[in-house]
Amino acid sequence: MLSLRRAAAWNLDLFKFKRRSRFPLALFAQELLALLEAGLTLVESIEALAEKESHGPTRATLEHLTTQLRQGRTLSHAMQDLPQAFPVLFVASVRATEKTGDLPDALRRYLGYQMQLDLVRKKSSVPPSIRCC
Repeated sequence: MLSLRRAAAWNLDLFKFKRRSRFPLALFAQELLALLEAGLTLVESIEALAEKESHGPTRATLEHLTTQLRQGRTLSHAMQDLPQAFPVLFVASVRATEKTGDLPDALRRYLGYQMQLDLVRKKSSVPPSIRCC
């Protein structure tokens, strides 16, 4: 043995995989649509979603929306404050329906768009050798 030195302590934090927490937009749209169609108001619907939510960042997002709505801001303006959760296309769709009052229709269109996008992504991830005609 030529020398002795203490080994560095293991830093277990290096082995934790930190996934970026994402707001579940499609789930939010589905649940909000269901609550609105059941007859709840927009504020009641988002409050109900916030109350049942156990994931901290998602709950904070929903509580932000509720607070902003109670202060008289529109839903699109409240969502615009949170670009990490609400993409520009989604916010624009909501803003357009604020004039017509048909938020459920916008949510349905977004969910249809998201399903088509997921299908395209799924198809493009299949290797060419596996694809059929």
